[in-house]
Amino acid sequence: MGTKNKKGFLEQPIVRVLLTLLSILLLIVGIFGFFAEDANYIRSSLMIGISLFYLITELTVLRNPKVIEQEETELDLSQIRINERAFWWQRLLTFVIDYIICTFITVIIVIYFNVARNEINFYFLALIFIYYFFLESFTYTTIGKLIFRLKVVEVRNWGNPGFSKILIRTLCRFIPFDAFTFFSKKPAGWHDKLSGTVVIKK
Repeated sequence: MGTKNKKGFLEQPIVRVLLTLLSILLLIVGIFGFFAEDANYIRSSLMIGISLFYLITELTVLRNPKVIEQEETELDLSQIRINERAFWWQRLLTFVIDYIICTFITVIIVIYFNVARNEINFYFLALIFIYYFFLESFTYTTIGKLIFRLKVVEVRNWGNPGFSKILIRTLCRFIPFDAFTFFSKKPAGWHDKLSGTVVIKK
């Protein structure tokens, strides 16, 4: 417990700088997208929203580095119960299962309501938000997690997380490359760390 945890690949300073530059580029493209002849307002809004969310999150961390230090300390303390935490391959499979379910439901909506092609991404992302937010808010799990008997808890006390933490957790899923941040020996993605939550075995 005395040794400092190694940062994951996507937490390295150079990678964070590149992601910040990518977010700024995404923001600029999204803004210019509003003025294009064949403007897709939904896509441009999503690009602006996602990039702004990441940039605000990064700015918050830079202005208050103690937030991350506190989260890392809490994750260190939770090592006493390391055997209860979900493995990276379980997180990966639950991610795949949940996204297949969301994709399947989106296809049904698109076919049934005859959704325009340029609106499909909006419906898919909206469904992902609804799916994760409501399931994890009321059941602390998802269909994918349920298969592997996993649930979401707070890092601090290993109790059920409140709505605010689940909301932050859900919004953080839209940060670019978030899905790849839990590939480590101690899997904890950005949406885990920034919301102060962790996935454990029931």
